Amino acid sequence: MTENPTENAEPVTVVVADDQSAVREGLVLLGTVPGIAVIGEAEDGEAAVEAVKAKDPQVVLMDLNMPRLDGVEATRRIRASHPQTRVVVLTTYADDESIIAALQAGALGYLTKDATRAEIGRAVRPPRPARPCSIRRCSSACSSPPSARPLPSRR
Repeated sequence: MTENPTENAEPVTVVVADDQSAVREGLVLLGTVPGIAVIGEAEDGEAAVEAVKAKDPQVVLMDLNMPRLDGVEATRRIRASHPQTRVVVLTTYADDESIIAALQAGALGYLTKDATRAEIGRAVRPPRPARPCSIRRCSSACSSPPSARPLPSRR
């Protein structure tokens, strides 16, 4: 039997921050995905900072281009005041400058708004711990000094 990591686990709590109401309302439907609970919404960066302060979510799905306070500055403020809250940027534009600014502000990563519900679900859930056999294999492979390990042949 395959173990489902979302069974018997507390759901990941999420705040959705997007200035477009149709997008925000669509993302709220993530709450119908097992293991995810959308506990708040924000229509701009200021409201996102306030929602995190009030709700203390584990994750914020953050748009970058919003009025009053953009997603980069909102991310910076959230990470400064709530370092345990992960921020995942969800944006229409995947230009390098915006993404780099968001990552430098403390975002964990980003998705474009054409991401599927499953992709967004994977992004907000915490990473699974590595299996013990993977750790042992890595440990044994990394335990000898680099000079003692043969280089792979190039054929």
